[in-house]
Amino acid sequence: VLMSFMLGAMINIFMLTHKEQVSRITVEIGLAPRSLAWVLLPKTLLALVMGLLTGTAFLGILYLWLGIWPGRFLGSVWLLGGLVALFWSPLTLLFGLRIQYFAGAIATILTGLTVFFIGGGLSLVRYNREHVLWVSWLFPNIYAVDPLRDLILFDTWPVDWTQTLLILVGFAALSLALGWGLASRRLRRLG
Repeated sequence: VLMSFMLGAMINIFMLTHKEQVSRITVEIGLAPRSLAWVLLPKTLLALVMGLLTGTAFLGILYLWLGIWPGRFLGSVWLLGGLVALFWSPLTLLFGLRIQYFAGAIATILTGLTVFFIGGGLSLVRYNREHVLWVSWLFPNIYAVDPLRDLILFDTWPVDWTQTLLILVGFAALSLALGWGLASRRLRRLG
């Protein structure tokens, strides 16, 4: 589920950026006299919505296949998945501005999958902290895995909810500030 939230947003923002480059819209955006936040915010929000839709569709598949549904915790699942998607969207935007071909989409997907699996995507992180690779702690996925498991599989409230939420908000805010800043700079150069 976490991977579907993440990849839905990543693929959407990459494809939007690729389409803008092919249409030469990125050059026009770079020439805009105002802040580029008016371009980056809607693009990021659309990627977030697509990530949430992809994650929700996968939750629907899990419900049909295994009978698992977060029920009253659906909003909390969306919040966690959305924060992880917000972390990855600006980074994917930067990839999209540099890599102009289909290989960029493949690189984006492979990066997301690699981080997901080395980040303990298939193990219980909370009880096996010593076995998690140190590099995994640099990505928000590792922090969201166990709370999502609690909400979706066990229908219980995570004991580390507040701490997890603060960490994910920090990751998303840092990624948005850094990603948008670098993307604006890159777009200004293209213009």
